[in-house]
Amino acid sequence: MRAHCNLISGFAALALVIPPFRAGAAEQFKLNVSQQHIPEAGLVTNCLLVTAREKYSFLPPANWRIESDEAARKVSLVLADGTVIAIQIKDVALGTAAGQTQAQLRDQVLARFPGASILAESVCFAEAGEGQAFDLEWDAGNGTRFATRFAVFSVSGEIIEVVLTTKPEKFHSHHATFTGLLNTFRIAPTGQR
Repeated sequence: MRAHCNLISGFAALALVIPPFRAGAAEQFKLNVSQQHIPEAGLVTNCLLVTAREKYSFLPPANWRIESDEAARKVSLVLADGTVIAIQIKDVALGTAAGQTQAQLRDQVLARFPGASILAESVCFAEAGEGQAFDLEWDAGNGTRFATRFAVFSVSGEIIEVVLTTKPEKFHSHHATFTGLLNTFRIAPTGQR
């Protein structure tokens, strides 16, 4: 319970550092959650994320709570231990990925996580596109440390940020889950549009 409280207080500290994106009246952001039977997997949860420009679908990890914040244009997938995967959609004009070099992206990621150390940088893939990923460790300001994988890619004039944040000792155990989520993230098939 104490670790969970520290994780929540760390996210609260991060929220103070990173101002939320506010969508204009013309912007659209809606999450539709449904369940589907897939022969190989049984009953699975499917998410359809609708924006002004595109519709994206993804399969969230099993047993993770799904939260949507339309004002921030963000979906959070939360595990009982406090681990969070946040998916945030931004307009390219307000975003960080389109046409930027690796060094420029690195600088922007470090600006979002002051005092963070970048542990690794790599290319990341989702069916919706190719992007960059940064593995970071950082202090929430109260002595609590976190590990984050920050993945960003550009699709249809939108920036998609997919960010895993957890305690450093749990970070590697969530890599497969994070990669699995990215592998299911795609532009929705025509029938879902």
